[in-house]
Amino acid sequence: MALTAAQTQYIETQFHNSAQNIVKSLLDQYGLGSLLTWAMQTYKAAGGGSAGTAAITAEMPQTPQFKARFPAYDTMAKQGRAMTPAQMLSYEQTARQIMQANGIPTGFYDQPADFAKFMLANVSTAELEQRVKDAQTVALQSPPDVRANLQRLYGVDTGHITSYFLDPKVAEPLLQQRVTSAQIAAEAQRTTAGTLTRAEAEHLAQLGITDTQAAAGFNKLGMEAGLFQAQNLGEAPISFETQMAAQFDQNAQAALAFQQRQQQRKAEFSGDTGLAVDKTGIAALQPTQRGA
Repeated sequence: MALTAAQTQYIETQFHNSAQNIVKSLLDQYGLGSLLTWAMQTYKAAGGGSAGTAAITAEMPQTPQFKARFPAYDTMAKQGRAMTPAQMLSYEQTARQIMQANGIPTGFYDQPADFAKFMLANVSTAELEQRVKDAQTVALQSPPDVRANLQRLYGVDTGHITSYFLDPKVAEPLLQQRVTSAQIAAEAQRTTAGTLTRAEAEHLAQLGITDTQAAAGFNKLGMEAGLFQAQNLGEAPISFETQMAAQFDQNAQAALAFQQRQQQRKAEFSGDTGLAVDKTGIAALQPTQRGA
């Protein structure tokens, strides 16, 4: 029995509505609802069903709307490290979850252009999560003098710490090293060592010195302060640079300057003109042991 015109129209309408719902749901996942007309044509031309949705997914990256929505897609493809639309969408969803879970305000580093920068810089979601956690730790848990030194050395004030850690142009290990430099500089200020330059603080961080080791080393230098001053005729002050080299770099020449000065003071105190030294000599100043 042949279908009437009304029945045929009804079936076609139902099919169209069903197909439109499928296509619209697919496009909405990517925020590309404006492609509905084009997508419906592509879906039907491919025969609908899974073949239709596959055709849409395959051809969608060539549309101007997709390129605007996922600005990193073409560049990454040219670099030989292409991500599929589904992978990019998954990256964005995971990144948003990371931001929300760590209390990052909505609208802050959660736009397509932001995610594109992370993708282009090859920042994985695992690294992104570590950056966010590090930023929150520094901003919320670091002592004021550490944050003050982060601003003094690198121009990063408290209000921009998160932005600083989320800057994809700066490698994550370098960010951590700079925080360590700020911690070391703070430890120096807490002792008689005073204010370190950026180069001095970074040098210690690059050696692998931790803030705890720096505190111990600067305290030892403070206890030995009398050795560094020119107290007798003919003596010259031992520079801070030499002090640092002996304490942290395990520099033999710098350590020798300490040893000779201590031997001279011992000889003057005991009336001995020789340079013999026992266990109470330079051994009191042990080089800082670096972390593995």
